[in-house]
This record gives sequence, structure tokens and C-alpha cells, in this order.
Amino acid sequence: MLEPNSHSTVSMWRKFSNLTTCKTINNKEEVKERARRAAAAARRWREYSRTGADKPPSYKLLEGISNNEN
Repeated sequence: MLEPNSHSTVSMWRKFSNLTTCKTINNKEEVKERARRAAAAARRWREYSRTGADKPPSYKLLEGISNNEN
């Protein structure tokens, strides 16, 4: 509920606006950090896929010979 004193609601909104500007600054830093991490992950993936590690092998392994076969 709102208090009858209108000054308290104004100060409440000022506090809220100050919090959002602080969050915006942190979010900008977080965005830069996320972008840096995403770029690093993309570089790692390119290196990984360039070696062909993400493809299935092109050869089949020989099946083991059981002891019962002559």
C-alpha cells in the first residue's frame, strides 16, 4: 500500500531508478564477458572441428575373434 506521504513514493522511484542504472552498468560488463566467452568457445569449436573430431570414423574396427571359432 502507498503511504499518504507522496515524498516516500518519489524517493522509492528514485531508489528504483538508481538500482536499474547500476544493473545496466553490470549488464554491459556481463554482455562484454559473455561475448568474450562466446568468441573463445567459437575458436575452440573451429579448432576441434577442423581436426575432424566431430565426424564419425571412416573405418570400421575389426570384430574380436572368439575362442570358439577355428
